Amino acid sequence: MPTPPTRLPCSAAGIHAAPPSHARRHAYLYGLGALALALIYLGCRIALAGLADFQTRAFLADWEHRRSPPSAQAWAVAHTAAERAVAHYPTAYGPYLERLGYVHAWQHHHAPFGAAHAQPSRAAARDAFRAAIAARPTWPYAWLALAETKLRLLEFDAEFHHALTQAHAHAPWRPDINRRLAELGFTAWPQLDTGPRQATHEAARRALKRLNAGSATALVAQATTAGQRPALCRSLDEATRTRLARHCS
Repeated sequence: MPTPPTRLPCSAAGIHAAPPSHARRHAYLYGLGALALALIYLGCRIALAGLADFQTRAFLADWEHRRSPPSAQAWAVAHTAAERAVAHYPTAYGPYLERLGYVHAWQHHHAPFGAAHAQPSRAAARDAFRAAIAARPTWPYAWLALAETKLRLLEFDAEFHHALTQAHAHAPWRPDINRRLAELGFTAWPQLDTGPRQATHEAARRALKRLNAGSATALVAQATTAGQRPALCRSLDEATRTRLARHCS
């Protein structure tokens, strides 16, 4: 008897299934087009944010180099650029938020601590640094900037102490962080709790190992103003104490 033809299994039969319908092909192409448009849109936003941030960084670098507060016009342009960078980026982006905080902080950079006319800009800087920390919680410079801003606002609260300890914890060996932490701590010494005081001494010890003579003299002077020079000198290692003999004799 002739052998009956073998039936293909369902999985194999699927190979010979009919091609997708015209409507399905159109839906697939429309989906790809929508995805491409979304990616182009996001790319444009990121590019615009980057251009605005480039402008912001140029202003900040100039102010830092000259160590002088910006003119009202320059500050307004930089502020607009910083806000544009934050607004165009698709998500909360820590570096852009941090630079927005720096722009606010520079508006009245040389005003006395607690100055009434500087409070709004410093409060705006504080809020921007908070947002930057929420987006990038282990970045020590944002914690340090928050602590410095709260010092200028005379806000010696739990957040101030927490910012000091977090900056110290996330950058234990960065010389620039240690120097700024020590300067900040000695400036606010009467307001510090035990933990931040210990962190201030530790930051000063680490900074003094690497600071040049001029910077070391300035830091020791701040320790002297805070009444901490003898204690600081006693805590230094022998090599550092010998190098700073004129301050610690």
